[in-house]
Amino acid sequence: MTHFSVWTDTQTQEALFNNIDTIVNQIAYAQGSVHLHCYQGMHETGVIFGVLQKCIQHAPDQEVIATYHRYTAYRDKLHAGFSSNRNIQTILAYPCERIQHLVGSKL
Repeated sequence: MTHFSVWTDTQTQEALFNNIDTIVNQIAYAQGSVHLHCYQGMHETGVIFGVLQKCIQHAPDQEVIATYHRYTAYRDKLHAGFSSNRNIQTILAYPCERIQHLVGSKL
């Protein structure tokens, strides 16, 4: 079993993207099933699923955001639930070419 955190408050965007790369690669090359879950309630799992939906399934940004919102109890801007603008911006900014070599893998 391996535990990862997507980010810390002080890391650069490149370090954040490197963490996402590591997690996605661990999923792609895992032997057998993968159990992916959130640990600290920051919806980092949603970031990973958002990146996969965007980069592997080629879902449009609005669909990715809607899926993220659905799992964070988001209703609207006044009732954002557990949605995080930082998470959404990370998903949207993540460059898919970083994991394109995984297209066609078990992802």
